[in-house]
Amino acid sequence: MADVWELRYFGGLGQVGTADPDGDGVTNAAEQAAGSAPNHRASTPLDLDADALPDAWEQTHFGSIGFNAGDDPDRDGFGNFQEHAASTSPMDPLSRPAGTAVRLVPVDDGDHATSEFGYAGESAINSVAFVRSSLQTFGGWQFMTWYGRHQNDASAPYNNTLWIGRRAEGAATWEVFRHPSFTANTITDGHDVISFGIDGDGYMHLSWGMHGDAFHYSRSTTPVTGAWPIALGPDTTMTGTEAIVTYPQFIRLPDGDLLFLFRRNYSGNGAQYLNRYSRVDRVWRAVHTDAQGNPVPFMSGMWAPLHDYNPYVNLPQLGGVDGRELTLTFNWRYLPVNGSGAPGSPGGFSGYQTNNQLNFARSPDAGVTWYKSDGTPYALPITRNAENGVEAGRAEVIMSIPEGSSLINQASMCLDSAGWPVTATWWAPDTASANYRRQYMVVFRHDDGTWQVRPVSTRTTDRTNVRYAEDHVRDLGRPTVVCDDEDRIIVAYRDNQADNLVNADATLSAGVSNGITIVHSLPRAQDPDRLLWLSFDLTTENLGNYETMIDNELWDAQRRLHFLYQPSGGQGYTAPANTASRISVLEWDAADYFRHSPQPSIETVNGGSAVRVSWRSEPSFTYRLMTSVDLVTWTEVETRVGTGARFEHTHAFGTDEPRRFWRLHRSEGPL
Repeated sequence: MADVWELRYFGGLGQVGTADPDGDGVTNAAEQAAGSAPNHRASTPLDLDADALPDAWEQTHFGSIGFNAGDDPDRDGFGNFQEHAASTSPMDPLSRPAGTAVRLVPVDDGDHATSEFGYAGESAINSVAFVRSSLQTFGGWQFMTWYGRHQNDASAPYNNTLWIGRRAEGAATWEVFRHPSFTANTITDGHDVISFGIDGDGYMHLSWGMHGDAFHYSRSTTPVTGAWPIALGPDTTMTGTEAIVTYPQFIRLPDGDLLFLFRRNYSGNGAQYLNRYSRVDRVWRAVHTDAQGNPVPFMSGMWAPLHDYNPYVNLPQLGGVDGRELTLTFNWRYLPVNGSGAPGSPGGFSGYQTNNQLNFARSPDAGVTWYKSDGTPYALPITRNAENGVEAGRAEVIMSIPEGSSLINQASMCLDSAGWPVTATWWAPDTASANYRRQYMVVFRHDDGTWQVRPVSTRTTDRTNVRYAEDHVRDLGRPTVVCDDEDRIIVAYRDNQADNLVNADATLSAGVSNGITIVHSLPRAQDPDRLLWLSFDLTTENLGNYETMIDNELWDAQRRLHFLYQPSGGQGYTAPANTASRISVLEWDAADYFRHSPQPSIETVNGGSAVRVSWRSEPSFTYRLMTSVDLVTWTEVETRVGTGARFEHTHAFGTDEPRRFWRLHRSEGPL
C-alpha cells in the first residue's frame, strides 16, 4: 500500500493490505485499488463517495459520481437520495416521488472518509423544538449545529461533541467543523441542546449542554461567513453570574445585538432572565438588575413557602415597526406534590401535568419593559398569582388551561400580520369531561379582539380514559407554527398517530407513518374565524422522538421552511448502528406550494382516438375538470382532491366528435 494513502486515511503506517479496519468486508488492498475509503464502512467499491447512492445508479443517470444525495439536477423539488429510494429518474422532472415536493439534503462534506451523522438516542437531543436556533441562515450561508456521531465507529474521535455545519444557500455540499471537547453534560438528556445566534458582525455565539447545571458559552474567534474555518473560543461565561441554566435561546436584534433568554434554577422552581450582547463593545450585560447591579429575573416563580413554579416560554418572536418588539406567550409549571420548599401542585399533579394557563407579555424595547395586551404595564417580575404582593406583576391569562390538562410546555409561537401571537401547542381539550385524549391546538387573537382556540388534529391513538404521564410526553412532538404573507397559519408536527396503533401504549411498527404532518388554515381573508383546517403528510418515515425545528431567519426572509431533520430513537425507531443516524435539512418551499396553479397538459393517445388531460396535484387543493365544445356551456367531468400525484383523465373521441375545450378549476380546500 502506498504510504501517502495510509497516512491520508490512518495517520500512520501501521496497516496491512489484508486488514479490514472499517468492517465493510473489503480489505485495505481492495479499497485502495477501488478508490474507496478504508476507514469508513459506508465507502465501498460499490459506493466510493459514501453518499448512499450506488455508483452504478449514478453512472447510469449522470455519467459520473459527481452529484451527491442532496443535489436535485432535474429541479423537481426532490433530491437524489429521495429519487433513488423511490426508483424515479433524477434527470426527468416528470418522474418524481409521490407527494408534495420536499428536498432532503443530507449533511455531506464531500469527503468519503468522514461521517457526518449525529447522535440519535431517545433524547432526540439534536431536534428538540424548544431550541430557538440550531439551524439558521445568515449572510448567504446556512448554519447547523448538532452533536455528531460516527455512522459506525463507536470509538471515533469527536463522537458526541459539538459539530457545526456550513453551506452556501442552496448548496448540497457542506463544510463540517468538529469541536474536540465541547459536549453535553448528559447526551441522553434532551434538555442539553445546542443553541446559537450570529451577531451583526458575523460572530457565532453558542450555548449548549445544560439542564440546571454548569453554564456553557463560547463565541467564534472570527466571523463565520465566507471561506474561513469556524473556530470557537473558550468555554466561558457571559456576565459572570449565569448558573443552574436551562433552555438557552438567542435572538438577533435589528441592530445586530443579541438577546439571550434562559431559565435559572429548576423545573417547578425557576425564573426567566435576559441578557443582551452589544456589538459596540462586545460585552454581555443583564437587561434587568437591582440597585447593586446584580441580575434579576423579569419572570419569577420562586415564592416559597407560598408556591414554587417556573415560567415556560413558547418560541419568542420579534416584531413591531422597528423590529425590537419582543412578544412572548408562556405557561407555568408547579413543583410536584411533596416537592421541596413549597406545598407543590395545587391539583396534586406531577411532571408536565402541572403545566397550566397560557399567558401573554410584550416588550416594545427588546425586553426592558413589559406590557399586557391592553397596554397596561407590568411590574417586574411577572408572576402567576402576585405572590410577591405586587398585583401589577400578575400574568395576563389569554387561555385558561387548568393543571391536569396534559398541556405541553415550550411549544411554538409566531406573529400574524397584525403583530399578535399565534401559539401552537398540545393538550387534552376535553379534560373537564374526563376525556384525556391529547390534540394539537392553536390559540390566536380574533379580529373581534378575543382570544380563541381551535383543535387542528383529530388524534385517536390516545385512550380517552388515560391521563398520560411523563413517559408518554414524546408520543407527540412539540409543533412548529408560522404565519405566511396571507395570514395563513401553518403548523408542522410529528406524532404517533397511526391507523394500526390501538392506543398510545402500543409501539409503532416498522413502516408506519411517524413523519412530519402539515396542517394549515386558509388565508385569513377567506376564513377569518379559522374554522377550516387542511392537513397532509409532508414525510412518512418513522422519525422516532424527533420534533420539528426550522430555520426561522430563512422563513422570515423567503417564506421557505427548512427543517433540521433527523430520525431519533423512540416510537419504534432504532438507529441502524452506533446510536447514530443521518442528519439533514428538509426543504419545503411553502410559498411556492400555496401559489400552486397547475397548467393542464393535453395530448392525444391511443393512436389518436383519445385525448389525455393531466396535471400535477397538491394535497391541500381540490380540482374540477370541465369541458366544452362551444366555450359557452361547460360540463363537469370530475372533481378530485389532491394527493401530490399527477392526475390524468382520458377522453375517447366519439364519431364526428367536435373540437373540445378543457378548463381546470382549483381551490385551496373544498370546491
